[in-house]
Amino acid sequence: MHLSVAATCRHIAKIALAGWLALAAVALPAASTDAESTPGSLASNEQGQTLVPALERGRAGRIGRIIADPNQTCLAAGASAGAAPAQIAIDRAVGAIEASPLGAWLLRQARARRVLICLDPATELAAYYRAEIRLIGIQTGLATAAKAVFLAHELAHVLQHPGYSNNRSFPVHDLVLMHRMREATAEAIATRVLWQMRARGRPEPWEAKLRTGYRDIVRAFASAMGNAPAGGDAAAQELRATRAAFERWFAWSERLRQYDDHMLDHLERIARDRQGLIPPQRTLTDVFLRDITRYAGETFLDAGAERPLTDLHYRSGLSAENAARLARIEDASDPAGAEAGLALPKAGPDPAEQALDPAVLRD
Repeated sequence: MHLSVAATCRHIAKIALAGWLALAAVALPAASTDAESTPGSLASNEQGQTLVPALERGRAGRIGRIIADPNQTCLAAGASAGAAPAQIAIDRAVGAIEASPLGAWLLRQARARRVLICLDPATELAAYYRAEIRLIGIQTGLATAAKAVFLAHELAHVLQHPGYSNNRSFPVHDLVLMHRMREATAEAIATRVLWQMRARGRPEPWEAKLRTGYRDIVRAFASAMGNAPAGGDAAAQELRATRAAFERWFAWSERLRQYDDHMLDHLERIARDRQGLIPPQRTLTDVFLRDITRYAGETFLDAGAERPLTDLHYRSGLSAENAARLARIEDASDPAGAEAGLALPKAGPDPAEQALDPAVLRD
């Protein structure tokens, strides 16, 4: 059974909103308007262009509680934009991502899963993905290039669920590791998408990301590409650079602290709800985790000898405060600890409703 909050899986946007809104608006060329429509029953605007996919029972209502007017502010992955400004803005970001072969593949996967992409003026996040209703939300006020940056990242998250959603049967320290793996992988994949866009005449998102606290990941990718031998296999070089970006994600202690902090907020809520945490029944393995890095039939992991993804290298870096929080949560998941009524500190606001600390914008 999936964690109630984690099943919602609103992925924390990795760049503080204030930093993105400060970016100068970067114009992208208009996207093509002949995108293939989503199959099945569809709601249409007056021009007959498809807007939203057929929503199974309950999904439309849940989306409507988050997005005020989906018919004006949302676009189904693979659908053509109507006349609404929000749909046109989404279509432009989609069109930019389609310049990347990997980005176009991600969009096809999102289309097959009937993912809805919406502009959300109410969110304090730059972007999020809610897996249980297959909804990507992007902050309305972001510049066009920033919308493309965040959309690439959230599209990478789509493929991770439900297989790598948080599951109560794993130990809580494994859930923290899996959260890190999801975020590091999505960031690495999105960076490869931006590199491919740049190489095909869409450099604005790449340049926008260089002005953020994630420029270290962008630079790690570019450095790996620059060190590649001339005349080598381009795809293989990009995979090696993607691995470099993935590894770089773990290199900054403040990034780890903030993501761990948000995940522990989730786990503290679960420890208090009616279901609560349960004694561990499964353990994360390297074999299980390796497939999280597989996109479009390729993995950026080397086939040869390397450290497993369950290695201490990827688990380490917990701040002292978060290590103490994790220990309390682990005790609460133990039947003896639960019976003893172990007190967990009150969790803060739902991290899905909070932008990351502006400190994330610092190197």
